[in-house]
Amino acid sequence: MQLQTLGNLRLETSDFSRPKPLLLLAYLAVEGAKERRHLQELFWSAAADRAMSLRVALSQLRQVSPEIILSEGQRIQTSLKSDVAAFLQAIRDGDLETARGLYSGAFLDGFFLPDWGVELEEWVLNTRDTLAGQARAISLKLAEREFALGQVKTAVQLAEDAYRLAGTAHPEELERLYTILQAGDSPVAFVVRDEARDFGLELKAKQPQIKAIAPRVAYQLPTQRTSFIGRDLERLELSRALSEGSERLLTLLGSGGIGKTRLALQLAHDQMAEQFFTGGIYFIPLEAATTLDQVVQSLGGVLGLMASPKPMDVLLERIGQTRMLLVLDNFEQLLTEGNQAVLLIPDILNACPNLKILVTSRQRLDLEEEFVWSLSGLSVAQANSSDAVVLFTERAKRARLDFALTQTDLVDVVQICQLLDGAPLAIELAAAWVRTMSPKQIIAALQQGFDLLETGLRNVSQRHRSLKMVFEHSWNLLGVQHQAVLAQLAVFEGGFQREAAQVIAGSSLGMLGSLFDKSLVFRGAGGRFELHAFIRQYAYEKLELQTKMLAETKAHHAQFFLAFAEQAALQINTSEAAFWCDRLEQEHANILVALRFYTQDAAHVSRLVCALTDFWQIRGYFAEAQEWLGRASALETTSSSLQILEALGTLALHQGNYETATQHFSRALKLARASKDSAVQGNALFGLASVSLDQGQYLAARELANQALGLQQSLPNQRGMAQSLGILGRIASDQNDYQTSKPLLEQALGLWRNLNDTRGIAGVLILLTAVAVDQGDFGKAKAMLEESLERRLALGDKRGASIALGNLGHIAMNLGHYPEARKLRLQSLSERRELGDKRGVAYALNDLGLIALQEHDLELASTYSHQALEIRRSLRDTRGIAATTQNLGSIAVLRLEYDIAIEYFKESLEAAFEISDRLMATVTIEQLATIAAAQNQTTRATKLFAAAAASRKNLSTPLTPASQHTHTAKLETLRQKDPIAFESAWAIGQTWNLEQAAQFGLVFKPELVR
Repeated sequence: MQLQTLGNLRLETSDFSRPKPLLLLAYLAVEGAKERRHLQELFWSAAADRAMSLRVALSQLRQVSPEIILSEGQRIQTSLKSDVAAFLQAIRDGDLETARGLYSGAFLDGFFLPDWGVELEEWVLNTRDTLAGQARAISLKLAEREFALGQVKTAVQLAEDAYRLAGTAHPEELERLYTILQAGDSPVAFVVRDEARDFGLELKAKQPQIKAIAPRVAYQLPTQRTSFIGRDLERLELSRALSEGSERLLTLLGSGGIGKTRLALQLAHDQMAEQFFTGGIYFIPLEAATTLDQVVQSLGGVLGLMASPKPMDVLLERIGQTRMLLVLDNFEQLLTEGNQAVLLIPDILNACPNLKILVTSRQRLDLEEEFVWSLSGLSVAQANSSDAVVLFTERAKRARLDFALTQTDLVDVVQICQLLDGAPLAIELAAAWVRTMSPKQIIAALQQGFDLLETGLRNVSQRHRSLKMVFEHSWNLLGVQHQAVLAQLAVFEGGFQREAAQVIAGSSLGMLGSLFDKSLVFRGAGGRFELHAFIRQYAYEKLELQTKMLAETKAHHAQFFLAFAEQAALQINTSEAAFWCDRLEQEHANILVALRFYTQDAAHVSRLVCALTDFWQIRGYFAEAQEWLGRASALETTSSSLQILEALGTLALHQGNYETATQHFSRALKLARASKDSAVQGNALFGLASVSLDQGQYLAARELANQALGLQQSLPNQRGMAQSLGILGRIASDQNDYQTSKPLLEQALGLWRNLNDTRGIAGVLILLTAVAVDQGDFGKAKAMLEESLERRLALGDKRGASIALGNLGHIAMNLGHYPEARKLRLQSLSERRELGDKRGVAYALNDLGLIALQEHDLELASTYSHQALEIRRSLRDTRGIAATTQNLGSIAVLRLEYDIAIEYFKESLEAAFEISDRLMATVTIEQLATIAAAQNQTTRATKLFAAAAASRKNLSTPLTPASQHTHTAKLETLRQKDPIAFESAWAIGQTWNLEQAAQFGLVFKPELVR
C-alpha cells in the first residue's frame, strides 16, 4: 500500500476516501513524526475536543491497516511509503530521471477542505509550490543536459514541460528556459519572454538562422554492443569541453578496467549528433603500436591515406584546417622512456588549428597542451538507481534473462560493487557469474580473491578478458624498480602515508608520483595513497614469487607500525590525543596486519596490544580488543602481562562483566604485589574499586579507592591520583555527600587539566555534572556536559560521547523537555547497545521509561522499565535496581494499583538504604505520600511530604523544574482541606529522618482502587 499525493490524494489499493484523515497521512508522510498536541491544533483548531478528533481520525486509519499509524508516547508517525518521499529520495540520490518520472502532478492537486485553518491551508500551498519548484529545476537541468549533448528536440520538450509546471518560475529560470526554447523555435519561447518582462527582464531574441544542408560527415567509430551506463557528469562536462571549450587535448586517465575506452567512444557518439566536427570523428586503437612510425601508420590507415614516403606530411595535409576529432585509445605503452611517439601530438595540434584529440591512457602524457580528467569507479549507493548497481543489473540480465534485483539482492550487489571499487570491467565480469551463482555466493568468491573475474566470450578483446590480463598489461610496462616498489606496496592494507612507503618499500616521492601518474596508485582521503583492491591482490602475488623480498617487506611493515603504535600510545593521554587517535584510526588496518604477522611472537604481540588498548577502548573496537588481549594474555610471560590484565579487566568492566573484571584485576594485583610494582597495584585497586562501585558496594569501593590513592601518592603518580580521587568523589556523590564529593572531583579535575589529559577531563566533568544536577544547577551541569561531549567527540570516543549524550537527555528530562530528552536517550541507547555496554543500556532504558511516565504513556514506560530492571538485576546493580523499582512503583500509582506500587517502593527503599542513597530514598518517600493523599489520608501524606522536604533541604537537592509545579499543587490541595491540621502534621514530619518516614509510610495497606 502506498500513499499517492502528487496529483490526486488517495491510498493505492484501498477505497478509503475520508479527506481529513488522508490529509493527516500526507502531512505525516512529508513532515515525519509529530507531537499529538501539534496535530490537534493544526487539524482541529476549531473542534470542541481536539484530542478526541485526532483519536477518531487515527482509529479510522488503523481500520484500513493497523500498521499505517505508529505512535511512541506523544509522537505520531506513518509507516506508509509515499510518492513524495520517493520523489525527494530520488533527488537526494541524484537520480533526476526517476525523480521526474515520479512527479505525476501538483501536490494534492485540487484538494480542499472547507474547515481547514489558515496554517494548514498555507502548508498545503507552500508544499505544492516547493515540490513543483523542485520538479521544474529537475526538468530544466535535464533539458540543459540534453541540449549540451545535441538532443535539441528532447531538450525543448523538457523545457516546455518545466515551464508548464505549477507555480511561478524564477527570473533566472526564465532566462535559462528561453535559451533552449528559442533555439528550438518553440512557441512557448514568446510566452516566457513576455513573462520575463513582468520581472523587468528583457530577453533578447536571436535572429532565426537558415540552416544549410549539412555536408556528409565521415565517422569511423566502433559499434557499441552494450548500453552505456552512468557517468552523466563526465559526459556533460567533457562534451562541453569538446564542442565549446578551448581545450584541444583531453586525456581520460585511469587504471585498467575503469571504463576509459567506453566513455571515450560514448563521447564520440554524442558528438556525432552535434555535427560540430565537420571534418569527421575517428577512433584509432593504439594497443599494438609501440613506435612513432606505427602511430602515424595507424592514423593514416583509419583516415584512409595512401602509403607515402612522407606519411606525416600526407597526414597533416589530410587534417588541415578541418574541424576534426581524433580518439587515440590506449596510449600508455607509447610513454616509455626514450619513445618519441608522444611528441607527435603537439606537432599535429600546432599544424592543424581546428583539430581536437581525445586520448585514453593509464598514464599522463605530460604535455603542455594536456587537460587531464581522472576517472574513478562508478558511484555505489544503497539504491537500485546508482550507476554501479544499474551496470551490474543490466549485465546480469544479459547472462541470465530472468535475473531480477530483489531487495535482498540489492544489499549483496552493493557490496559486490564496493569490493570492486566501482570498476566497470570488474563489475561486468562479476555480473556474468549470476548464471551459476547468487550475488551472495559471488561476494564469498570475491572475498577469497579476484580470480573469477574473467570471461570466455570470443568477441571480447584479449586484454579485457580478465582483470589479471588488465593488470599484466600495466605490469609489463613498468621498469624493474617500479615493479619492485609496487609489489612491496601491496603489503599495506587500507592505504599508506608517503613516509611509510619510503621506509617499508623504499619508494621515493618521485616513485610514488610516477606510479600515481600511471594510475597504479591513487590518492585517497587525507592525502593517503591507496591501491585498488584488485591491483593490490595481483601485486601481492608478484611479491609472493620473491620469497626473500616478501619476508623482509612484511617484517619492515610490522616493525614500522609497532613503532608507530608505541609512539601514539605515549600521546593518547595528552592534549594531542585527538590527533593521535585519528592517526591510529587511519592505520588501524595496517596495525592489524602487523598483529597477524606477530601472532606467535609473545613479546611483540604484547607490546603492540599494550600500545593499542587505550585507543581500542576510546574508539569502541571492543571485539578487536577482546580478541588480541586474549591472545596476548595466553602468550605472555613477561611483566607486560600486568598491563594486559588491567586492560582485560577494564574491558570487562565497561561491558558489565563484573565477575570477569574482578578476576583480571585481582590477578594483576597479586602479580604486582609479588613484583612490588606500586603503580600497577594502584591501577588494579582502582579497577576493583570501580567494580564494587558499579554494584553499589560503597564501603568496599571506598576502602579500595583509598588504598589506590595512597599507593599513587607515594610514587607520586598524578594520573593514578586523579583516577582515585575521581572514584572517591563519585562514591560520595552517589551517597549524596556533596560537601565531600565536590572538592574531591574538583581536585581530580585540576590534576587532569595539569596533565592536559582530554579523556580524564571529560570523565570528571561527567561526575561533576551529576552533583550539579542533584543540586538543581542545570545550567552549570549542561555547560560541563557540553564541554565533556566536545572533548569526547574530538577524540572519537564512542562510549564517552554516548555517556555525555545520555546525561544531556537526563537534564532535558528534568527540565521537562521530553521530545529532546527522548531523542538524546534513544541515540545513547543505540550506541550503548552497539558497544555491548549493558550498564549503559540499562541507564538509557530507565530514563526512557521515566520520559514515557511523564508523558503518561504507561504501557511504554512499563516496557522500558522492566527491560532496565532485568539488566540491572543480572548485573547486581543495587543503585540501578533502586531507581528502576522506583519507576515501576510510580507507574503502578498512575494505574491506581497501590498495592503493587508499595511492593516496588519497599524494594527501592531497601536498596537505597543499603547503599546510603538518601536522595533515592527521599523521592520514594514522596511517592508514598502521593499514595496516602490519593487515599484521602491527609495527615499521613502531609507528614511524609514534610519528612521528604526536610531531607531535600539537608541534602541541598531541590525538586526538578519538571516536577516542581505538580508537587506544589499536591501540597496546596492538602493544606486547603484543613490548614491547621496541615501545619501541625507538617511540623511533626519535619522532625523525622528518612528511616522513620519509610517505616511510617510502609506500615499501612491502602485501599485498592480499580
